[in-house]
Amino acid sequence: MFNKKGNANARERIALMERVCQHIPTSEIRASVADREFMGRKWFQKKNKTDIPFVIRVKENAPLTSR
Repeated sequence: MFNKKGNANARERIALMERVCQHIPTSEIRASVADREFMGRKWFQKKNKTDIPFVIRVKENAPLTSR
């Protein structure tokens, strides 16, 4: 998806989500599924402003908190 090595940063992930939403109405998206590189505060803040449920795979020992 991204023509680069390594993980995408929050800005790139948000831009990708916005591109997808330009082509698919959010009401038609049942959930977004992502791997653990999609973790991050900026990403979750932007993601929480949409009505799209999400599923994120995390490491078994990852500390999880809500703020």
